[in-house]
Amino acid sequence: MLKWMKHPRQQKGGLLATVSLSWGGAGDAPLRHRYDLGKAYIERELGLRVKEMPHSLAGSVTIAAYPEKLAQDLTEAFRDPEVKGIFSIIGGDDSIRRLPSIDFPLIANNPKVFWVYSDATFTHLFGPRAGFGSFYGPSVLAKFGEYGGMFPYTLNWLKKALFSPEAMGDIPQSPLWTGERLEWSEENVDKRKTMEPN
Repeated sequence: MLKWMKHPRQQKGGLLATVSLSWGGAGDAPLRHRYDLGKAYIERELGLRVKEMPHSLAGSVTIAAYPEKLAQDLTEAFRDPEVKGIFSIIGGDDSIRRLPSIDFPLIANNPKVFWVYSDATFTHLFGPRAGFGSFYGPSVLAKFGEYGGMFPYTLNWLKKALFSPEAMGDIPQSPLWTGERLEWSEENVDKRKTMEPN
């Protein structure tokens, strides 16, 4: 039976690794700007340093062809004692292909803040399998790279989850929401999704 462990809280100036666990679009030219926005936001708003793993931005073609490379990136991020947290860049549709190459004992012995999204939910389950909790939440492209910045409600609870020693407690519903889709193109960088009362 696994001993349940708690990941260490994040500290300002700590090192965060970004990994592509499923789709590699962040490394493709049309979306690279979105990754750069997300990285800058993490560094500015959370006060964390960001490190890409060797294949994080290799592009969708390379990542689709070599799933073992992404498993290697994930393993190395867990192995690196300087890395205190690991954030998924985006979801996708094939993170299950990483499974044969995952080093579960290494992950179990190096619990970290592990933040995953969408299809990377499959990888999210590695945490409980290895004996520690992980988070399902914003990814670098989908929220940190949001045009106009992350919405305050999301940022507030994200910071509490990452930095606070206290239990999360009751989480009230957001007063605002949006279902608007804004294409991830550089021409939309100065636009902002329209929020409506929840």
